[in-house]
Amino acid sequence: MAEPQEVWLQRQAIELLAQHIPFESDPSVKAECIEELRGLVLRAGRGIDRSLFGFEARQELQRLHLWHYFADGAVPGKEPDDDVVYGHGRLFFEDEDEQL
Repeated sequence: MAEPQEVWLQRQAIELLAQHIPFESDPSVKAECIEELRGLVLRAGRGIDRSLFGFEARQELQRLHLWHYFADGAVPGKEPDDDVVYGHGRLFFEDEDEQL
């Protein structure tokens, strides 16, 4: 099922703003961008699947402690991806005895 247009627009705004923040050099503009991002996330975050965000946006949203506001699109039976450490991942096996 495709996401509704309004949700898509909100997700695009959040993703673009999150990607822009690390490159903003003016501290006052950066602070305004962070506050705008927080407002967007608080208003629309619960309706957006976090798995749709790209890597750069995800990293910034996690850095700003906003990642937990999004809907969890986790597959039942698998661990949530919040605990994945940067540069590392988890291996999933059908038989739990084979997990590393």
